[in-house]
Amino acid sequence: MAIGVAVQMAGKYQSESKIMPTTTENLFNEVTATIHARGSQYGHPYYNHKRIADLWSAYLDYPITAHQAALCMALVKISRLSITPDHGDSITDLVAYSALYKTILETEKDYGWDDDPTESEEWIKKTAGLTDDGI
Repeated sequence: MAIGVAVQMAGKYQSESKIMPTTTENLFNEVTATIHARGSQYGHPYYNHKRIADLWSAYLDYPITAHQAALCMALVKISRLSITPDHGDSITDLVAYSALYKTILETEKDYGWDDDPTESEEWIKKTAGLTDDGI
């Protein structure tokens, strides 16, 4: 009789999982909603992270790309999770930044945007110590 009850309960849980979203499904739904909400506020993730990268590049005097900005934001969340490992917002944001990283890379590839400032002529001249006139 115990085996019959276990099979019956296993079937119950299996049918409930089709009705009730899992924790992972809830997380992905929340991430999707967050990305959409931020997109309506700040625009396409590429442009938002490009602005962040440009500011960091100016401050650090070192080129940062849009996709690197997304990775760095994910690292901020990882740092926070090392102190508060169950903080829901940080978990959601970490997953979101991972998805945005992929979106930014695909956008760069699909549209042929060269987002590597270290390959720009201006950056090469600056790091080589050359001025605009080649001196």
